[in-house]
Amino acid sequence: MQFSIAIPVFRQAEFLPTALASIRAQTSQFQLSVMDATPDDSVQKILESHRDILSYHRYGPDSGQSEAIQEGWDNTSGDIVAWLCADDYYFPYTLQEVERVFTEQPNIDVVYGDSVFVDRSGQFSKYFPEIADDISLIKRSCCISQPSCFIRRTALNKVGPLNRDLHYIMDWDLWTRLYNIGAKFYYLKKPLSAVRMYQETKTASGSKARYIEIYNHLKHHADLIHTIRSLLGFYYQDLASKQRSFKEQIEFSSINLIRFIKRHLNQRSPSTRQVLYGIESYSHRVHRVCDIFLPWYREVYPQNLTIQCKDAPGLELLINGDSPRTLFRSGDKLVYVSADLVSIKNVIHFRLMTPSNICWQLLAIHLD
Repeated sequence: MQFSIAIPVFRQAEFLPTALASIRAQTSQFQLSVMDATPDDSVQKILESHRDILSYHRYGPDSGQSEAIQEGWDNTSGDIVAWLCADDYYFPYTLQEVERVFTEQPNIDVVYGDSVFVDRSGQFSKYFPEIADDISLIKRSCCISQPSCFIRRTALNKVGPLNRDLHYIMDWDLWTRLYNIGAKFYYLKKPLSAVRMYQETKTASGSKARYIEIYNHLKHHADLIHTIRSLLGFYYQDLASKQRSFKEQIEFSSINLIRFIKRHLNQRSPSTRQVLYGIESYSHRVHRVCDIFLPWYREVYPQNLTIQCKDAPGLELLINGDSPRTLFRSGDKLVYVSADLVSIKNVIHFRLMTPSNICWQLLAIHLD
């Protein structure tokens, strides 16, 4: 089994080395295509030292990301297709785990897993919040994280290429078309990719064109109520990720109040709370234990881990399954620091625990 991985690039030279390092770390066979539309030669200089893993390469303008990705797939022949944005990156075991599922379950057409959201420097932010194992939700919610999704080429051939007219939700459109023809999806409950979230990304742009694409998709696949709810959900996520004007702050607070009331009403039913690896997706509340997974491709291992949390009188820390370390309060904030961190096969796994059954809130994690 072989993977066709497409990387479309436009002005992301600072991030590309990490994406390429994550592909080099894979143990499965792959064909890598890179389509570079950057006006200068910054990306080309980086690719000079990675020619040995390139199966296809194009340098020059194109009509957008969708066209570039499809070009990469069309010029490679892997059994499984996927794309990786230049500012995202894989966990080192990603292709191996995905290949295992496809091999053991030949009836599966699409495998998707979880993603870690990181900032532009690679610091942990949260897990992809909308992931769902109920794939029927795909019509009204983009419940798949794009860099953690892999498709059999035979299934792709049935639905046709990416929609080149879409520039923001071509992934969601593709997942929905696959679902509509009866493709079999498999949710692999494991982090497979790291997704950088920062103001310059298309997702965080708040572009009117993006909302138009989202609305047109929902209009064809969801009823009116779910269309409105989904649009509000996308708008809320956009507001949460940027500096807000006074008007936007009022809008954000209003939506947040509605979400709070809904969560409060659902509090008696734990099954309504979305929890990933011990962390509630939107409140970041932890019920005693949580797990943080991070891929690490820097040459120097981090020396310090700073954990900021709320309502936790004390935490125990396990790093890559090592013996527990007790962390203590530092100053007037709940900040915990540990030294001598070790990366095992490019993955760092933190398990954070309170000594007793205490519900606490994870605020921030910083590695340096």
